[in-house]
Amino acid sequence: MPNGLFSAGVNVVPSDGRVVFRATIEHNVQLRDGSRMAGELTIRVGGVVREGAIAATRAKADASPMR
Repeated sequence: MPNGLFSAGVNVVPSDGRVVFRATIEHNVQLRDGSRMAGELTIRVGGVVREGAIAATRAKADASPMR
């Protein structure tokens, strides 16, 4: 479960196998199994990052179905 520099809000629920690096995770976010969030991007309040989702740019994170 590698992680690097990142910022997380309160009540963030990480699952197994996720990677977060240089991302901002806001409050009440769920990171499901195998998700990869890397780069200058933000997962908004209440977001649910689905299993296996990969986002390395802000545009890709915004376009990805997060629920």
